[in-house]
Amino acid sequence: MAFFLPFTLFFFARICATQPVFVNHVCMYQVGNFTSNSTYKTNLDHVLSSIATAKDSGNGFYNFSYGESSERTNAMALCRGDTKPDVCRSCLNDSIYFLTRLCPKQKEGIGWYDNCMLRYSSRRMFGTMEAEPMYIVLMNNDSVIKEDLFKHNLRTLLYSLKDNASSADSLRKYAAGDIFGEGLGRIYALMQCTPDLSQIECDACLDSAIQKIPACCSVAWRLFSPSCNVRYQMSPFFDPLLVSPPLPLVFVPSSNTTSSEDKKKTAVHTTIVIALPFVVVSVFAIGIYMFLRSRKLRERVETTPSLFLYLCGPDFCCRVMPQTCLMITHRSQLSLFETLYIEEE
Repeated sequence: MAFFLPFTLFFFARICATQPVFVNHVCMYQVGNFTSNSTYKTNLDHVLSSIATAKDSGNGFYNFSYGESSERTNAMALCRGDTKPDVCRSCLNDSIYFLTRLCPKQKEGIGWYDNCMLRYSSRRMFGTMEAEPMYIVLMNNDSVIKEDLFKHNLRTLLYSLKDNASSADSLRKYAAGDIFGEGLGRIYALMQCTPDLSQIECDACLDSAIQKIPACCSVAWRLFSPSCNVRYQMSPFFDPLLVSPPLPLVFVPSSNTTSSEDKKKTAVHTTIVIALPFVVVSVFAIGIYMFLRSRKLRERVETTPSLFLYLCGPDFCCRVMPQTCLMITHRSQLSLFETLYIEEE
């Protein structure tokens, strides 16, 4: 009983304060229900209390399991990669309070805030990539003017961040950054996976999210799922001090639409930068090859009279260079062409 006293006091404190609601939450009715006096309820209280009282994990990720067999309860929590520890703790406490009230009898539930996510279930969740349930927020219906440039820059940024987040170590699979377009402004984006996923699983989750982005051209959009989340908009929303070092931007061809003037300039610039070193190296290599080939040929001509004779023909060379013909025939009793054939082979 003494174990649950801090947890009870925590809930009492939550009731006394006005709390924000989730961005979205889902109660999984199909998984099953529990009663208030069941073993599952006791196990659920245990794992949620463990999250509420746990020390700072250093990466905002918490995973606890308790109980046996069908009554076993699993809980997982993740704070956004740029969230400070005190903000993370407050967000998780709010999540625990609200999710248990919004899903009072369901064995599985998930809730998302801007700064954190909480989920629990009777199923094993750790190390399993899950893209559903998915919640998408179209944050702004405004459209951009330079659609081609916007789509190109957005895809370039998102695919760079996807690689950065998925290839990060197991402590924090998080990446955030921005990209600037002339006459367009700056696009800010953030991606994150739960750190229990492998690189392949994180990459697959983020790629699935990117595919959900409208063809064109919402200026603010976000997606929540159990294993990853993606967000972009035209104004800053993350802590720039905690932004991961950006990867080199990857050129991603846009869909088969007519290119704008800005896109042509970008493509030409990219082509020149990539092609120039190749051309320089190629010219240099060809020059060396021609020089060595020419020198080798001269050496062979100067040191092998029979080769010279073979190249120019016996009749002509013997008229022009009688001494050379005499030297060759003196060295062998064979005919001129037989001599040349043997020497060349």
